[in-house]
Amino acid sequence: MVNENLNFKIDFTSSKNFSISKYSKKILSQVEDPVSISYYLSPKLKSLYPQVKDVTDFLQSYAGESKKVSLEIINPAKENIAKKLSEAGIRGYPIRTSSADSASITNVYSAIKIDYLGKSETIPFVLNISRLEFDLTRKIKSLVEEKENPVQVVCASSFANGYNLAFQYLGAEGFSVIQTSLPSEKSSSVDISFDELPNIPLIIFGSDKFTKSDCKVLEKFILNGGKVFIASQPYSIDFEDNWSVKQNESNQLFERLMFTFGIYFKQTLTCDISNLRITMTSNSDVNGNKKASQTEYINYPLWISLRAQKNAVSGLSLFWPCAFDIDDEVAEIENLKTVPILFTSSRSWQIPRTESFITNPFAVPKTAESEQEYSSFSVCAFSAKENEKSPSLILFADQYAFSDSLLSYNSNSILDVDSRSLDFLCNGIFILNGEDELLTLKNKTTFNTSVYKISNENLREAAIKTLLITCFLPIFINLTIGFVFFSKRRRFNK
Repeated sequence: MVNENLNFKIDFTSSKNFSISKYSKKILSQVEDPVSISYYLSPKLKSLYPQVKDVTDFLQSYAGESKKVSLEIINPAKENIAKKLSEAGIRGYPIRTSSADSASITNVYSAIKIDYLGKSETIPFVLNISRLEFDLTRKIKSLVEEKENPVQVVCASSFANGYNLAFQYLGAEGFSVIQTSLPSEKSSSVDISFDELPNIPLIIFGSDKFTKSDCKVLEKFILNGGKVFIASQPYSIDFEDNWSVKQNESNQLFERLMFTFGIYFKQTLTCDISNLRITMTSNSDVNGNKKASQTEYINYPLWISLRAQKNAVSGLSLFWPCAFDIDDEVAEIENLKTVPILFTSSRSWQIPRTESFITNPFAVPKTAESEQEYSSFSVCAFSAKENEKSPSLILFADQYAFSDSLLSYNSNSILDVDSRSLDFLCNGIFILNGEDELLTLKNKTTFNTSVYKISNENLREAAIKTLLITCFLPIFINLTIGFVFFSKRRRFNK
């Protein structure tokens, strides 16, 4: 709430979205040399996007937390510095403006540049404060500590369409990506095997190329303190052809490796009533007989729409995931604690393998055969040593959620990629690095939009709370403001 006459602000948001967090204050207190924040704001944006006023206000509050931090708000058109901004990686965004007799396209700016000891970081475009504090604090932290936030990535998948979008997203989130290899694939002295960088967190996509020696090295890497995010099922899907399920020896070796951490994959495919609708064109029936071509919009239960939950507040999509069980006693042998962190809905079920898995969208069962088969299943877990806060391993039971093909398929356009799984991947690296405070800051303005249900027992209590907030609180605030204003005016008249 803002009252410009009295010049004070009260942040009533539950997560204090408009207030500076303790973590940011801690980072700013470590700044020993001047930090200059320049906010390049086009005046036209103020009328088109009023929320940029929140950005300005927040930057002023942020800079006010430290005498070492200065803020300058600059009109790019007035200063005529478009070329300088372009050299810094900041470009204008075209917007269309029109009047009664003309229309034009104008480049506008809402960019932030942070300078510290001759080095700089930028936030190329910002319209609201949803990630502003996280980006500011992370970039200042990186400048002050002179850290590049490296992460190594191994593609152990035979999936032809790769993970370029994941690489780009990691880079955009401030990680310095190093592509490494499995020890068995190191072909020359130029290649780097992941075990040569034991202090850098590791991401592994897929398990189609593991050898027995690779599994031993990876197990040793994790148990000796390495940090690993593995995204894989214990099989692969022929996405380019008929979506058949394959399991080679490498997948089986990976599956057995997970036993060390008390993770036992089910010999099934996981389905869910909460799933994605896909567009399919077919010219054959279930038995393979030719028929007239037809297009259908099909709910495909093997492509799961994971609902919003604690560790995925916006939900995310899974493609042919394989759920697993956790055996605590097995994990304890290595002094580990393995905990599930992502779950399917309670209307999820398993498709067992007969001769082969049924993956044909026209043939796959749309529901379980009986009510008893429905349950919620674990699809992601982390494993940590019992005396450590941050985990050593995060297992995400789906390699395809991060692949270019499936990300593109599940997105509106190439410019509007469904990045929820990539965001979860980055969050996983923060967790592995023990940067929980930074992750909390990132999720500060992220809301769980899933429907919140109230039981009959809690209905009365919830109704009273709602009545107090919507009716009596505004009256109390207005009375308080009126009293303060009246008191000041009375003293002024005296």
